[in-house]
Order: sequence, then structure tokens, then C-alpha cells
Amino acid sequence: MRHFLWYDTSGQLRGVHRHYRGWPDGQDLRDPGSQNANVRKIQSLVVAREPTFEGFIPFECMCPSDAGMCRCAYDIIADHYVQDGSIVAKPELVIELDGQDVPWTTTAEVFQNLTPLSNAQLVLKAAVPDGHSVTLGELVRGVELFQGQRTLTFTDGESEPLSI
Repeated sequence: MRHFLWYDTSGQLRGVHRHYRGWPDGQDLRDPGSQNANVRKIQSLVVAREPTFEGFIPFECMCPSDAGMCRCAYDIIADHYVQDGSIVAKPELVIELDGQDVPWTTTAEVFQNLTPLSNAQLVLKAAVPDGHSVTLGELVRGVELFQGQRTLTFTDGESEPLSI
């Protein structure tokens, strides 16, 4: 069943446009000259509402067309991004706190146990190219770690340390 995902200028998948039983042939959100009213409406709404919009990309899920409005595209949005016109799996991210890897299943608990001004050092590790950056909001795994946002840049697969 065909869905159309939309992505921003950084390649981050930001949303999905589903069609009951999948988008039919001839209705392509990537087609700027489409004569289909539904396609034109979605194109204009996304462009108007999303200043960082870059494009649409089709995703063919394995759900049968009689499944109706499946939700499988949301898993793709969470775990993938767009690079060179293809949907690519995000690399595994490792969180290191004071030199120790923190399993994803315990990150919220570990962060909640930090005392204010603990000055713990947070480092992210991932197989990404040098210069790749990630922006963290003040809430990480539901815990407020700092005020505002912080952008971390990777070199040799590691971000610079962030004091939290």
C-alpha cells in the first residue's frame, strides 16, 4: 500500500499522507503539475504550513490494501531519514553519560536521577559523517536536562561532550 512521506530540508521525515487503501496510481504528491484536486490540496497545504518542507517520497508498506488506514509509516518516520532521494535507516545511537553507555531502556531513569548541576558529561555516538549535527531539546526522554536547545556536532563518530 503506497503512502507519501514528507521530509524537510535536513532530510528528516516529518509526516505522512495516507490514502484509504493506499494512494492510487496516477495520484502522486511529487507531481507539481498534477490535475488531481486532492493531490493539489495536500501539496499546497504542506508547502504553506511547513517552512522547512523539501519534498514528498513514496513508501510502499507491506499491509494489504483492505487494511484501511494502517499506521506502519510512523515507524519508518521514527527510524529513517531521506538521503539522496532514498529512505535510509538512521544509524544506531549510543548515549554515554560520564564515560558509561546508557541503555535506551534505562535512559529516562538515569536522567531523572541526576541532581541539579551534577555536571555530568553526555556524549552521543553514532556512525555518521564528520560535521553531522543533532539538536536536543531541553527534554530528553521526558526529563528536563537543560534550558533551551543544544546542538551537538559529530567528529569521528562522537559528539562533543555536553555538561548537564
